[in-house]
Amino acid sequence: MINEYIGHYGWWLIFYGAFALGASVCLILAIYANVTYRRYFCRDNAAGITGEQAAARILEKMGNRGIPVCHKPGNKTDAYNEAEKKIQLSDAVFAYRSVGAAGVAGHTRGHLGPRQKGRGMYKFQRTAVPLAEFFPILAWPLIVIGYLFGKNWILVNFGILCFLFALLLRLITLPFEYSTALRAQSLLADAGIAAEDELLGIKKLLRASALGYLAKALGI
Repeated sequence: MINEYIGHYGWWLIFYGAFALGASVCLILAIYANVTYRRYFCRDNAAGITGEQAAARILEKMGNRGIPVCHKPGNKTDAYNEAEKKIQLSDAVFAYRSVGAAGVAGHTRGHLGPRQKGRGMYKFQRTAVPLAEFFPILAWPLIVIGYLFGKNWILVNFGILCFLFALLLRLITLPFEYSTALRAQSLLADAGIAAEDELLGIKKLLRASALGYLAKALGI
């Protein structure tokens, strides 16, 4: 009987199992990333410089003086703006002198590497990430509305499919994000921003950042 049940519902068991496992892992990664962020954003860096100054120093060291470093209000809004050719740093990074601020500034500058060297993976990520950010926004309302209003399993399943697709896109582009984190560690060390004992903390922070990138499939 059990074999018949598995045979009949096998694909649905895999589908819902993948959803439950993926959502659980993403939630754990999100918690780990947030705890790590808080730890290193509460510690001042030895160089005593802000995220803005750290990014500017790395840009100067790497011969990118013409790229401005700007403040973008919000939480975790750090990014390289391709259209305007500028680095944008969030509230917690731009004007703060923490180890975390320096690490995130280096990570943001690290995204310039693939734009200047091999653009294939970057072009794919540039297309994939907006989709990966959009589908979780669509997924959870569909799941909740579909379940609460008459248990409409078509909506629920479509919402789950949106989540799994977002997770797949982030898994595919995760190596790109991880390589950026490794590049950031090298940039910070070469620019003399991070003290020797801070590099281990920055490594943990950037690893948490890469894992947090994956956890964003949850839309949090």
